[in-house]
Order: sequence, then structure tokens, then C-alpha cells
Amino acid sequence: MKRILFLLIMLCSLSALDFAQIPDGMPLKIEAQTNATPKPAKDMVIVNGVFFSEMPPRIKYEVLDVHLYKDKDGHSIPFYYWDGTLQEEDMKYALPADEVEGAEELLAIYRNPDIKKIRMQEQKPKELLLKVGDSLGDFSVQDASGRQWTQRETLGKPLVLNFWYTGCGPCIMEMPELSTWLDICPDANYFAVTWNTADQIRKIVANKRFLFTQIVGDEVLWKRMGVEQTPTTVLVDKKGIVRKVEIGTNERKRKELLECLKELVKE
Repeated sequence: MKRILFLLIMLCSLSALDFAQIPDGMPLKIEAQTNATPKPAKDMVIVNGVFFSEMPPRIKYEVLDVHLYKDKDGHSIPFYYWDGTLQEEDMKYALPADEVEGAEELLAIYRNPDIKKIRMQEQKPKELLLKVGDSLGDFSVQDASGRQWTQRETLGKPLVLNFWYTGCGPCIMEMPELSTWLDICPDANYFAVTWNTADQIRKIVANKRFLFTQIVGDEVLWKRMGVEQTPTTVLVDKKGIVRKVEIGTNERKRKELLECLKELVKE
């Protein structure tokens, strides 16, 4: 029982660093549910004795030995022990030890040979039905005000599709930052796509000042993309071609999405 509880805690910690959630009650068939409810955690991990602000993407889904350490403030810090070798592409996410408070103490604990570990492997998100290079295709959807939108009305500008639902904590967390994109790249269309109703999302959208056009009661875009985890964000170019897909959210993913969007606006 203790081992199961520890594994659940570990998964919560992993989700806190790269948020993704499978919707409860989503009106679509789900073959596998692998999410863990995200919990607040200190945004730092240690991999092979190196500090990182997030798990390097290249090794994220490798088999790892993990120990979950809690500091004096109660922050959970995952310690990862990997059989592989960190490379230059991994180190671009590294944090200098002199910028980490209590780095020497943390590394001493990390190197303790008696530290208890558990072997685990995080499951990769299932790929979407539409991939980069595919055409989004024609659609007709309705926003929270009752207006109908078709693909024809979005062509000529990049289209951002952010899939979310009211029970998705990571989705709600990123809303204020996503709204800043409208000022940074005003010459684009922004759809927040949910299967919830307009009444169900109204309070959240107002509190978070989520400025995307809210596409509600949706099954068209959700099913076409094959979304099973949220948030999922898709960038579509001016011709209606899918150009970038991110499942889950973290600082790196949002930054890369925004940089791609800037390039799509220029095209």
C-alpha cells in the first residue's frame, strides 16, 4: 500500500512540471487514462546530479529511478537517476548550481547511497489524429455568444486552438498567460475549444480574463483532432494547415508555441 501511495505522489510531482490532464466525463471514448491531478510543487528537478527547471524532453519518457524529496518548506523535488548520459541538448534546460538555494545540501542528499528509489516510466501522450502538415479541414462551430464560425472565416490568419474543460487545473492555470498572446500577435484568430456549455465556463473565463473566443459544446474540432488530454494547443497556419501541436503545458512549451505563432503571422 505504501508503494502504491508513493507512486501516486511521484506521478503528481511529474504532472506539476509538465501539466496534462485527461478530462473526466469527456463525451468521447478514452482508451487509456494516465493522468494524475497536478499538485503545487517547486519548479525544479535533479537529474544525474544536475539541476533543471523541468525534465529535459529527450529523456522525459525514459525508464528512470526516482526519489521524491520534500524540502523544509514542503516543496516536492523529484530526484531522477538515469542510466543514460546527459547531452548538450539536455543541458540547455540546466540550472547553475550557484543559482539554487541550498544546492550543496540537496546534492548531498541526492548522492546518499541509501536513498529509497522507485523505478518508473512516464507514458507518452497519445498522438492526435491530425498531425503537423495535415489540413484542419472545413468546420462549423458555435461560440459562447451563439455565433457560428466556419473555416472560411479563419483563413488568411493563423488560428490558435486551445482545448480545455472546466475540470482541468493546468488549463485554467495557463489562461492568463495565453491571453497575453492577443496583444503580442493581434493578427491571429484564437479559439478556446471546450465541450462544456457557455454557462459552465462563464465564471472561470471571467475570473481568469481568458480572452480567446470560447467555442462551447464542441465535438467537431475535438473529435477531428482526436484530443484526449488537456490542455492541448494546436497552431494552424493561414492556409488551414496544422503547423505545431503541444499536449500538456509548461513554460517551455508555451514559449515555443508563441515563437511559432509569431513566425506564422509573418508568413
